[in-house]
Amino acid sequence: MVDYSIELAHIYSDEKIGDEQASSIDEGVKFINGLKENLKTFSTTLLIDNYSPSSFTLDENELVDLAKSYGISFDFICYEAELADLCDLLIKDMDPAALVRVKFPKFNKESLVLKHGRKIIGIRDYFETHYRNTCAALVACWHLARLGIYKISEEKIKRFSENSFQATKTLTVLPKKYKANEDKVLTILGNSFHKNVLKNIEYVFF
Repeated sequence: MVDYSIELAHIYSDEKIGDEQASSIDEGVKFINGLKENLKTFSTTLLIDNYSPSSFTLDENELVDLAKSYGISFDFICYEAELADLCDLLIKDMDPAALVRVKFPKFNKESLVLKHGRKIIGIRDYFETHYRNTCAALVACWHLARLGIYKISEEKIKRFSENSFQATKTLTVLPKKYKANEDKVLTILGNSFHKNVLKNIEYVFF
């Protein structure tokens, strides 16, 4: 287990690589340099959101090359759709008193939501023939997997080094537009049986 699991350059599978990914890597390098000075261990991950988009046009090799141009490499590439099964565990691990099912006839769905004070945070939407997990629920599972609490099978991860995928802490480097969703993620985790992990989750927003 390494000291930090560092997520960089988050991107959608149908998105073009741009300034957001470059800035994320640049900010991550600054953090990594600090870890090296303090003799801390780390691994780097790229999470590609292929759960929401309907197509996969992203050239992963371009992202790998972009990271190399900043002097780093990805240890792992992961895919958000592969986290879907973990949401079953997350729901079981949440405080049942905080979970409520709400019907939305207009959208022909019923949603499992977390009620926390005035906040209502979606966990899973149930439709007539299928269900979909929310982004916040998937990312909550992502943190728990990086922290070694949930297990992702090796065949669902692209590995490029012998570094450990699991870490004591997570650092996620994201544009500020994702902060609202990450706040939901932290609220979900804070209402789970794993609330103690909150102290081990860190961010850099730019």
